[in-house]
Amino acid sequence: MKIRSFVFVFIFLFVSSFAYGTKLTILSINDTHGHLEGYPAISALVNKIREKVKKEGGYVLFVHAGDFNTGTPESDMLKAEPDIEVFNQMGMDVATIGNHEFDNDFSVLRKTSQTG
Repeated sequence: MKIRSFVFVFIFLFVSSFAYGTKLTILSINDTHGHLEGYPAISALVNKIREKVKKEGGYVLFVHAGDFNTGTPESDMLKAEPDIEVFNQMGMDVATIGNHEFDNDFSVLRKTSQTG
């Protein structure tokens, strides 16, 4: 999702939540550093919260605030591709970049930004 469209959607949802009394729940994770073993627990919790919020007529925005890259050998060797694949499967709405996303050359950053 491109930044401009994300900003538009975020502003729309934020303003709508006040105008129409809609509940917006923002779930954020960060600094996961390729530790795939923690993702099943995160996914289960996010899905549980999504289900509860949906029943209440609200919306969930699931974000990663950066530093998903550089940490475990698997993620490092595969340039965070496993992490991004899992984020897509978990239904993550948007991810920002942290300082460790710059540990690789720009071509890796460009590739990860086009995934999903």
